[in-house]
Amino acid sequence: MNFKNLSNEEIISFHLNLIEPYDDDTIVFSSLVAALRDARQATGRNIETGENPDKNNNTLSSNWLGSICYLVILDQLGKCYKAKKDPNLTDLSPIQRCLKLNTKLSDQEIDAIYALRNAFAHDYSLSNKNSKKPSLTHHFTLRGAYTNPFIKIPSVKWDGQNENKSIDNTTIIGLPWIGDFVEDIYKIVSSLHTENKLEIIIPGGAEEIKNRYLLFSYKH
Repeated sequence: MNFKNLSNEEIISFHLNLIEPYDDDTIVFSSLVAALRDARQATGRNIETGENPDKNNNTLSSNWLGSICYLVILDQLGKCYKAKKDPNLTDLSPIQRCLKLNTKLSDQEIDAIYALRNAFAHDYSLSNKNSKKPSLTHHFTLRGAYTNPFIKIPSVKWDGQNENKSIDNTTIIGLPWIGDFVEDIYKIVSSLHTENKLEIIIPGGAEEIKNRYLLFSYKH
């Protein structure tokens, strides 16, 4: 297969789905698919489908590393794609844009998820401070079950001062829901591509997707 002459549609297909042999010594795969598999494995989900086999007793579904991986997937999808009918929302980060366009979450809930991603990814903590955008300042309590609601925004806003943390200003998130949301968004994006309704929005276009997210691995 000549990967130098792929069409935009083929590149998207490979990005969303690809893990296949390239020649006798190498395989080519998509980092998005690798992230999905890692997230699913870490959270005890079906590796091929992403389904949570036992929502009541799957203790892995709240795994922090798996949750980080799912949030990274949101970043990559939001950076690369949107539905052709949707606005660009260039004032939002990729993860915020992805959630805004593909879920019914409120802006407050979206900012809370973005803040959790920052807290996890930057220093594996449960607090995030942002002096320029107070809506991204949160400290979290994480639940290992399907809490209702998925996210509970506190009635009292945390001011970012550690000595002022309390139960009244903590943001509560049920971690298993994150995997469900991301799996649903992945299916939405894949369906949009199948229906020819998906638009590439990453600045370098399809070539950047190919060069950044389609990877080669040696078998030996």
